[in-house]
Amino acid sequence: MVTSQKVARFILVALSGLALGSCEKKEEEAPVPPPPPTPKYTLEVLKGNKQVDTIGHVAHDSVVVRFRLGGKPLRYHRVRFEAGACDAASPIISEIGTSRAGRGGGLWHLTSQEGQQRMRILAYDSLGAVRIDTFVTATAVRPTRGWHPAACLPSPALSFYQYPTGRLLAGLAHNYPHYSDDNGQTWQPLPFVARNSSIYKIMPAGPNELLVWASTPQSFDREIYYSADNGQTWQMRRRGTPAPGQEYGAVHYTRAGRLLVGASYDGLFYSDDKGLSWTKAPMPVGAFNVAPFHHLTEDAEGRLYVFDFNSRLYRSTTGGTSWELLGVPSDRGTDLLADPATGALYLTTGYGDIFRSATQGSSWQRVYQAPEGTSNSRVIYSIFKAGGAFYFTQGGPGLVRTPDFQSFTYPTRFANGAAWGGRSEYASFVTASGALLTGGYRGGYLPDATFYNLRP
Repeated sequence: MVTSQKVARFILVALSGLALGSCEKKEEEAPVPPPPPTPKYTLEVLKGNKQVDTIGHVAHDSVVVRFRLGGKPLRYHRVRFEAGACDAASPIISEIGTSRAGRGGGLWHLTSQEGQQRMRILAYDSLGAVRIDTFVTATAVRPTRGWHPAACLPSPALSFYQYPTGRLLAGLAHNYPHYSDDNGQTWQPLPFVARNSSIYKIMPAGPNELLVWASTPQSFDREIYYSADNGQTWQMRRRGTPAPGQEYGAVHYTRAGRLLVGASYDGLFYSDDKGLSWTKAPMPVGAFNVAPFHHLTEDAEGRLYVFDFNSRLYRSTTGGTSWELLGVPSDRGTDLLADPATGALYLTTGYGDIFRSATQGSSWQRVYQAPEGTSNSRVIYSIFKAGGAFYFTQGGPGLVRTPDFQSFTYPTRFANGAAWGGRSEYASFVTASGALLTGGYRGGYLPDATFYNLRP
């Protein structure tokens, strides 16, 4: 017979079993821990952010970043650096592959924009998709002293001209002409017949008129181009006697309004209508016409001088319509200068000499002789006068400045004596306010450029 005690015991045992089974079931169905988070791309700036440097310079610190996925460096991945461009049309772009440590770096060439400039950096995955980007900034400031590269001047200047208003024009190698309104610190392009042009001489021809001597993709050789609107539009002037292969060796626009050119195989021509029509100038018997005349020069009284290919010097007192042969002290004349203050002539040579004439080229006196050295180091390529001082370009020391040919300074030499500027293929110029501009190479990451010094 089943007693109440047995029933109670049975029920208790059953409930205990159910309770234990329930506990075991809960332990078996414990929740699975969540998966680890998906690694994220990071682009960390290690160097080059928030630096301060001068307009036109390559910033003193390169910009260095590290590209990672989670904590893993991404090696051999593409990183792209986009900095502002001078023309504001498109960014300056450089790309590099990351190192084994996931690092990549790029240089930052600052534009002419004063104040904050910004660079965007993009990192790509192995399939070429942009995964992350970031930005760095730099503060560009104006210079106060010393030499600096001209900002936004894409190649060294071959020629300069300064308007009475102070605006500078520069003719460049293989680019548009450019202008500057701040003594050559920053530059903007002017339109021209073609971008890939080289302008060797700029000549004012009226209040709004310009004549330039240039080579362009449209011309067979160097040609004369005319603008009636300060360089906004241009027309090519035809030569006096067009001939294939003909080239100009000398071009000059006189203060009286006459344009003269010396041409290979054809002699010397002049035009009284800015190159629309031409007249051939008669030259003395024996003048060497096979190669072009060169270095046309005008003195303060309007007398004209020119070399032939054999460095024989000719003078005209009639504005270029007739010429007489003069004696010269050297068979390797390289340049002529008519001093506007004294009327004296200065003649430079390939032998390292500078001669002076106080008799309009009839007699000469040596005023400078280069020290002994290699032949190339002694060549004097050009001479000009500005601010009461003479400047000449010599193969060894570069640009030389002298007030009297007795004392000399060398503005384009490093402390060790090596010349970096005053290169013969580039123009040197002194502005009305005394800033000095010259072409050369000062090392670092910049190529050859025009440099300026506001207080040389």
